[in-house]
Amino acid sequence: MSSDSFIKAMPSEVAELMMCLKEGHTAIPSMVYKSSPYLHYEKGFVYLKSIFEMQQNLKNLNPIIGPPCTVDVNPSLLEEQKSAILFALSSSLMLLTGGPGTGKSFTIAELIRSYFNYFGASKLVALTAPTGKASQQLQPLVKDLPVKLSTLQRLLSIYEQPFIGAEEIVALPFDLIIVDEASMIDLPLMVRLFQKMKRGAKLVLVGDKDQLPPVGFGAPFIDLMKIYSTHVMRLTHYMRSNCADILELAGALRKDSLPQKLNSSWPPSFTAFDYGPSPEESLMRQKEYRILSPLVEGPYGSRQISEKLFSLSKGHFYAPIIITENDLKQGLYNGHLGSLEVCDGRFIKAYFLTEMGIESFFPQDLPDFELAYAITVHKSQGSEFDAVHFIIPPGSERFGKELLYTGVTRSKKKLTLSAPKGQLELCLQASQLRCTGFLTI
Repeated sequence: MSSDSFIKAMPSEVAELMMCLKEGHTAIPSMVYKSSPYLHYEKGFVYLKSIFEMQQNLKNLNPIIGPPCTVDVNPSLLEEQKSAILFALSSSLMLLTGGPGTGKSFTIAELIRSYFNYFGASKLVALTAPTGKASQQLQPLVKDLPVKLSTLQRLLSIYEQPFIGAEEIVALPFDLIIVDEASMIDLPLMVRLFQKMKRGAKLVLVGDKDQLPPVGFGAPFIDLMKIYSTHVMRLTHYMRSNCADILELAGALRKDSLPQKLNSSWPPSFTAFDYGPSPEESLMRQKEYRILSPLVEGPYGSRQISEKLFSLSKGHFYAPIIITENDLKQGLYNGHLGSLEVCDGRFIKAYFLTEMGIESFFPQDLPDFELAYAITVHKSQGSEFDAVHFIIPPGSERFGKELLYTGVTRSKKKLTLSAPKGQLELCLQASQLRCTGFLTI
């Protein structure tokens, strides 16, 4: 029996909720109360009981704000960055949010330095993100600091203990945990984080609430911003003066609109991007350019575009690839970008930047991977590129305005848009906003 057939065989309200979970929602509006061992009714919403109990964990943090801290912070910081750092030092919880180019990553690094200055070097700090590529991007900012840097799943031992249940929960030793790209965290992973924090530890969640929601169900980062609004600090000043057009478009999308002058063409045309003659250069140039598409399949899906561009390269070259399966032993994770050395059609070696530096692997030893001349917008989360060619074909509208915003904000300097006439407007009319029983913000 397929999963959909199994769901349809359940009582109607349970089946409806299970289908909503598949779409990311954790509750549905309902004014009718029916006694059921599976359901919970609360303030006009109905939940599966297990999901309601999980979501209640978001309301049980009981964060505290202590006396103001008197520590010197980097004088070059903006006042809103200084305020965020000082708040984090005095509070057990901070939710730091801001759009692209507002200095979130730099603020994280300065917060860690101020934390050690104020509380002492003996404190244990973890800096983490829900994807390997996101945590890698933080590494240059904290390479001189005694910080534990890893993916959130690895920090929480998700691969060894994948389920939240009756197993013994061993508290993490860290005094401060900072999680970047927190908007990507689904409800079960956020609950596991709360369960594993030791008493008295500080938590800083950093993210952009306007990006795509998590792949799993729930929207805990947005829910937490509503529940603990007094613990939200916003960065609003844009640092990137060389990408005004991108920032203008991102700002308009947040307001459900488009700039009057917006350059877009259709159909798109592609040329192969040269990733350089060596493993080192090919990895470095991974950050320079990427094609993004909402779709995997179809003539303008990431797979077909990548295969077409791969076929244009001849002789000896390096092709971009992306890992699609976690491999804990080798330190390779879903979403990890690397370079594949190809010579006359033969795969020679693959190269990745890991915690150990640049490492080489035989292709046959790799976990599942794909060509990555083009990747989906979902897989691009946690990454930024100097230049992005963002393709928005028919059918993209089902992903909503959040997909537009996420794709646009992956570019740091140059953005090329390819979309049929009226396609962007169709995307703006839809939304990935999830129903969780909490009021939206």
